[in-house]
Amino acid sequence: AQIVYAAWPGLTLVPWETVVEHGFGPDQVEELLAIESPRADFFRRISEKTFRFIQERLGTLQLYSADGLAVVAAIEPEIVELAEHRAVRVELIGGHTRGQTTVDWYGLTGAEPNVEIVLGVNPQRWWELSRAALE
Repeated sequence: AQIVYAAWPGLTLVPWETVVEHGFGPDQVEELLAIESPRADFFRRISEKTFRFIQERLGTLQLYSADGLAVVAAIEPEIVELAEHRAVRVELIGGHTRGQTTVDWYGLTGAEPNVEIVLGVNPQRWWELSRAALE
């Protein structure tokens, strides 16, 4: 990851926290699972174990689509409603944090901002695009 951040300054990052914030709840998941199309059938088959895992762990039906949200932010950048340009690095030495992505939220390191971090997207548009992908 550090090589990617260094090689492509200005890249867009959709962090896991943003993915969780823009997850779909039980009613939305049920609506997606009810779509009848070859793509929806494929989605149901490849997601079956994931949904079972989430239900066992969280006690509810949820969907978190990290790849989907990242693709949407790339192909329709206007969906991004909140983003911040910050210095992002990967800890390469730390005994407890090796491999951890770090963000200089306050500019304390003096490092140049190198990543656009997506913090929020238009939830209605995200839902519309997700549905459309399966129809």
